[in-house]
Amino acid sequence: ITYPELIVLEAPHMGKAQALNFGVAHSRYDLICTMDADTIPTARGVEACLRSFATQPKLIAAGGVIQVLNSQILKENSPVDQRPHGWLTTFQSIEYLRTFLCERLGWSLLSSTTLISGAFCMVKKSAIQRVGGFLKDSITEDLDMIVRLRKEYHDADYAFKILPITTCFTQAPDQRRHLMLQRMRWQMGLVQTLLRYMELCFNPKYRVLGMLAFPYAWFVEVLSPVLSLVALIIIPFALITGWIELSHVLTFLGLGLGFNAFITMAGIYLDGRYVSRSRNWSVLKSTAYTFILLIGYRQLTTWWRFLALIKCMKRGYEWGEKPRKEIIHL
Repeated sequence: ITYPELIVLEAPHMGKAQALNFGVAHSRYDLICTMDADTIPTARGVEACLRSFATQPKLIAAGGVIQVLNSQILKENSPVDQRPHGWLTTFQSIEYLRTFLCERLGWSLLSSTTLISGAFCMVKKSAIQRVGGFLKDSITEDLDMIVRLRKEYHDADYAFKILPITTCFTQAPDQRRHLMLQRMRWQMGLVQTLLRYMELCFNPKYRVLGMLAFPYAWFVEVLSPVLSLVALIIIPFALITGWIELSHVLTFLGLGLGFNAFITMAGIYLDGRYVSRSRNWSVLKSTAYTFILLIGYRQLTTWWRFLALIKCMKRGYEWGEKPRKEIIHL
């Protein structure tokens, strides 16, 4: 009634990938924008992506910074209060800033983007159709789609961009079990996709993507849970037997924590200074949460990723239900 040009499609439950393909088949325009059911897009983010496609004819897909929705009350489609509530959503808010503003923007600058989150991704319709649409058997259909597009459009002229602007807010799990299921699914989807497109790894044909981004995904994103757990066993044993000195362990531990804290604080600073320009994070508060995140929360998510690697040996995976909170528009 309010927007008569909006077309709503009804179909039997078929999974997200097939639902996306259903939408693509009935779309009328050259650009497709995928979003999750719990995603609140921003006007500035949509406009920035459209502007990028208008000015860069070779752009295939674009996204931006995704932030955790900490408020269930919206005014003019924007959160009324974005201050984090609860330790779990607070850690995820910091984690998202670190991931998008330091890692994904960095890979984008190196022309090595491997993931544009399906929570908000704008992509050319012709490109989706060229690679055969979204795969229904993919655990993480957004990662699979971008990697397939990178494989198809591997010439240097084609571009995949992460823009330094908030494109949407998304609801994050506020219960530990739901967060565990989410992170395990992400890890299993990563392994599935990397194995499916193994020919890209260390392949000079794909330049930085093949020689750096894919190996990084294997050695850091996939194998780091195993290495971390092995280190927790070997290092105490080595200290007891005298193979290594405590001062060396403390030095490397301090360097690692310091580097990770710097990256996390940089993400918070960049968001406050250039992206959302919010003042939700004081220096003292952000420092405290950053070190708690690195010492407790990160080990917890590492354990879940390790469990996901074990589960990868089994076939089949169900998404399960993701509880969502009602959003109120003022």
